[in-house]
Amino acid sequence: MKKVFTIAITIAITAFSSVNAQDVNNVTFFEFEAGTGVMMGSKASYKSVNPGILFFAEGRLNLKDSPFDLGLQLSLGQFSREFQEHTYSMRDQLSPILYCDYNLRNESVFSPYFGIGLGEGNFEVEYPYYPSVTAETPDEESLKAHKFILSPRIGIEVFNHLRLTLEYRLAFDKNYNFGALKLGYAFGGGKKN
Repeated sequence: MKKVFTIAITIAITAFSSVNAQDVNNVTFFEFEAGTGVMMGSKASYKSVNPGILFFAEGRLNLKDSPFDLGLQLSLGQFSREFQEHTYSMRDQLSPILYCDYNLRNESVFSPYFGIGLGEGNFEVEYPYYPSVTAETPDEESLKAHKFILSPRIGIEVFNHLRLTLEYRLAFDKNYNFGALKLGYAFGGGKKN
């Protein structure tokens, strides 16, 4: 894991130093993005995984004289896994993630970006629980967990407002890791007038 992390950091530093971001001064200082998407967890040791839906909101500051921006995202979502004819639901409950993105802004309608996020995953897992050895039908129980999150992401902004993002939330626990494909709209973003 350390080797993969070291390689990722080296690639990011090389990209940051070698790519010339254009038009970095011609964007608004603050923008607010809201959107939805599809999330899916790792299969882990379960029989199957069912994708779920998520909703998110992110406030973002575009740093002056820089291709970087800083954002704080909150998200809600749920997906499920199947094991021995039972469903295990995993919910993301307003996990705060702080992102730093590098924007490859240019004069075209397409502006790619990539970044990394750090934060706390607030999760609730709902699972079947048998109250006794002789019980034939399980009750539903839930478990709350808080995990450190590392979240790389890559995306593209179209027409200065519409954003398509692919991200992975790595909780360093296969039961809580998940990927997401998100579509959002940035209000207040775009070029300065």
